[in-house]
Amino acid sequence: MKGKNLKSIVFSGCSLTAGAGFNQLDLMQMVKDSPYLWTNLFQQSSSKYKNMEQVNISVSGSSNTEIFENTIKYLAENSNNIDTLFCEW
Repeated sequence: MKGKNLKSIVFSGCSLTAGAGFNQLDLMQMVKDSPYLWTNLFQQSSSKYKNMEQVNISVSGSSNTEIFENTIKYLAENSNNIDTLFCEW
């Protein structure tokens, strides 16, 4: 069951992780809730992560520097709530 005190699984990256291209009408729109996005497939296939809150901070078109900076900022503000973080370059 998802809740405020539950640890989260965090994904950070570029368009591949943000879900770009999953919307047939607007390929640039992010579709982070698509059941076919790799982050969701991974989470649903893992017994450890299946019931955790998923946080996807990915932004399409992000450079490696932007991904790094966004990840560090998120960690600094939310480190107590994170179980696992995946950073995709």
